[in-house]
Amino acid sequence: MSSSPRPRFTVVTICRNDLEGLRSTWDSVKTQTHAELEWVVVDGASSDGTLDWLEALNDERVTWRSEPDAGIYDAMNKGIDRTRGEIVVFLNSADRFAGPQTLSFVDFHQQSSHWSWAVGTMNVVSTDGRVIDTSGPNVFRPWSLRMGYQSLGHQAAYFTADMVRSLGHYRVQFGVEADQEFMIRALDLDPPNVLHAVVAIALAGGVSFGGTPDAFVLRAREIRRDHQTLLGGNPFIDSLATDLLRAEKRVRHRLWRMRGGRLSA
Repeated sequence: MSSSPRPRFTVVTICRNDLEGLRSTWDSVKTQTHAELEWVVVDGASSDGTLDWLEALNDERVTWRSEPDAGIYDAMNKGIDRTRGEIVVFLNSADRFAGPQTLSFVDFHQQSSHWSWAVGTMNVVSTDGRVIDTSGPNVFRPWSLRMGYQSLGHQAAYFTADMVRSLGHYRVQFGVEADQEFMIRALDLDPPNVLHAVVAIALAGGVSFGGTPDAFVLRAREIRRDHQTLLGGNPFIDSLATDLLRAEKRVRHRLWRMRGGRLSA
């Protein structure tokens, strides 16, 4: 355990063979005006020069480890185990903060509202920097997350250390929606504070992109079964609501494609 003062923020970044993306994330982290942070990098045994680059970093705020893992959420759980900050955020390789003032903005709001977790808007950008989708809770309805109708970008979510301790690890059995299940469990403990601002930028093309438009609706039903929170406590009612939401998501997805090819929400 480090003897240095506890940082205000821990930024957890996982990566594997994505040196360019990791550099981009570090550029965003190191230019934050709120300097009380640590950057915890969990690398999945990269072979593209990432380790040499990490070894050459000369910044006491950076800690890292490199070893094989069992997937992205296993790696993120390793990051959780190494956090020391009062507030934790997960930016994967190639993810960025919206700007250099982002952590200062989040710090101000947490000090003002004393929330245990908060979520803002995330822009999804193409490789040429165009915003092609957004993920955000401008009007947050808890049912929409629980039912899989609305997803939240984990890159735009901030958790106090106490909340992370209460939640424990990501549950890897929920696949790419493990971050949504993590936030549903957070919702069970306390409603999130909504940050009415873009706080994160994610590059399109990660594991969360390219799935079917109703994938999270289906997974959300698995989560409700696991949590024993089926709609109305009735499997039939829950199944009917799931089918209706799946149909609506597919229709909306087709309409968005017709209007410019935006990613599914």
